Amino acid sequence: MVPSTAFRVQRSPRGLPQSRTGPKEFDRGHYAKTLRLIQRAQNWGALTDDKRAEFAYLKARSLERQGDASAARQLYRYLLEQHPTSEYAYLAMRRDPATTPAEPTKG
Repeated sequence: MVPSTAFRVQRSPRGLPQSRTGPKEFDRGHYAKTLRLIQRAQNWGALTDDKRAEFAYLKARSLERQGDASAARQLYRYLLEQHPTSEYAYLAMRRDPATTPAEPTKG
């Protein structure tokens, strides 16, 4: 495992960025640093859908811990709308029961 003092991002064989430590700073309670590191990783380049969902969930949790429940809810909704089959959408529903998948429209 990579030292937990940094949020390391490295390129996969296909050239996509991959996080190596992610939630370490979050687990330590360093929420502002977690948000900065997520932003840096997102700016690195193209992300897989799984990484986008992971970063959105971790960002929502960090914002929630900083007291910004409204921004966290927006990210939880984003997960349900854009990544409905990911494990992070399921976790988002568990974090905020008011956030539920959108009802399909009847045509």
